[in-house]
Amino acid sequence: MKVFTIRNSKGLSAEILDRGAILKDFRVNGKSVVATHEKLEDYEKNFGFYGAFVGRFGNRILKSQFELNGKTYQLPENDHGNHLHGVLAKTEFALKEQTENKVALTYHSPDGEEGFPGNVDFTLTYSIDEDNVFTMLYEAVPDVDTILNLTNHTYWNFGEDQKLQVNADRYLEGNEEVCPTGNVLSVDGTVYDFREPKEIDNKDPRLSMYKCFDNCLVFADDACGKDVEKLVPQVCLTSEKNNLKMTMTTNQVAVQLFSGNPNGIALEPEAYPCAPNFPQFPSTVVKAGEQYTYITKYQFYF
Repeated sequence: MKVFTIRNSKGLSAEILDRGAILKDFRVNGKSVVATHEKLEDYEKNFGFYGAFVGRFGNRILKSQFELNGKTYQLPENDHGNHLHGVLAKTEFALKEQTENKVALTYHSPDGEEGFPGNVDFTLTYSIDEDNVFTMLYEAVPDVDTILNLTNHTYWNFGEDQKLQVNADRYLEGNEEVCPTGNVLSVDGTVYDFREPKEIDNKDPRLSMYKCFDNCLVFADDACGKDVEKLVPQVCLTSEKNNLKMTMTTNQVAVQLFSGNPNGIALEPEAYPCAPNFPQFPSTVVKAGEQYTYITKYQFYF
């Protein structure tokens, strides 16, 4: 595996692997703020999807199948009969470009890979600017109609006192397999209301089904848009003890909060999981030749 390091002059640095385009490490003034495997070879299998680029379809697809243009596609069952995340997290990416503060990686996914339709060319660009903004830019172009939901599975860890705030007024109700039921519910009065900063409590009795958070939080309508430069941050993670703050701004419509790893929390910007299974959910279909662009900006204050 190859390790690519990018940095700015202010104290931010990142290590990215060609294996799965994984964000192996992210450091602020030399201190890691993400969960990592102990050994480089652990990323070969990468249990837990540490720092992984996820796709072709991040999160779950119900019963590992979906219908598109009148045809049913069957995917590998890798999560209680459902399809979770996909193969790209364990794929070798090729280096396209590297500078001091940017690295771009590419991968050609052939038609039928894991059962998905169409050839898809992926370009992933990670960069850090002098304003302490870390950017993930995911681009893809299919040659036939297909579905895409790309995200990143980094576990952030700012310390024991870290607090999370998410501008999400709804969440997707989940079943026992953590797949959506199709219902989009208000966060009012629920454990899923993070509109004010709070610590994550996996012991909350309202989490009895999962014993942790593994839920899709849907951003408020006025927080969404395709141009991230015109949006205000939807997510904020802070640690007063470590004098550290990170805001996240994305052109995705939701974020998956997963707190089942004791070493950090995953904040996965995403389209609705199982979207191909529920016609009332926003579509994840990308037309032949259409440019798919997903961008997330992480602003750091320290």
